Amino acid sequence: MRHWLRMASCLLFSGSLFVTPPSSLAAPQKIVMGRLTKAGNSAIYLNQNGKSLTLLISPTTELWRLGTDVRSTSQFVLGQDIRAAYSEVAADGSPIAILVVQSQAGDTVKMVPHQIVEYRLCSGSLVQTTNDSITLRTGDDKTCTTHLDARTEIWQGRISHDPTVLRVGDDVSTRNVVQYPQESLVAERI
Repeated sequence: MRHWLRMASCLLFSGSLFVTPPSSLAAPQKIVMGRLTKAGNSAIYLNQNGKSLTLLISPTTELWRLGTDVRSTSQFVLGQDIRAAYSEVAADGSPIAILVVQSQAGDTVKMVPHQIVEYRLCSGSLVQTTNDSITLRTGDDKTCTTHLDARTEIWQGRISHDPTVLRVGDDVSTRNVVQYPQESLVAERI
């Protein structure tokens, strides 16, 4: 215990003492996004609203595309959006990527190395409900089917896990986890 306290960083804040372990003092991760313009073995190049960004790739960089870790940046598709996390920069100022993700346009991504989750939102009018799925008609007259499981939270004045509280014609929004390789959707929240 004494050794840990000697190694810890102490902060005095508003008259209270907070002890922060050294491991929590690591540089915070930053996220960059852009459209992939070129991919090489040691770097990828992104267009960020007309500005070019070089993102360095190291042997430890995790590369992820559509639900799968990939071995090479050559497996990314040029012209599609990229998100990358980094905490260090090279001498020339280029970010050194920890994680590089290419997902479907419009999806959001939980950027945690080795625990990546891709989310897709659906909203529209409920056209069908079963015990394990719902189907919505979206504003652009397409359908979105999302599966339900025991963890799916349905909010309609209060949280429920029973899809029978939903009625055909209800306006519904869902937050879904994208399951690859089928690209099926599993609702987290409705």
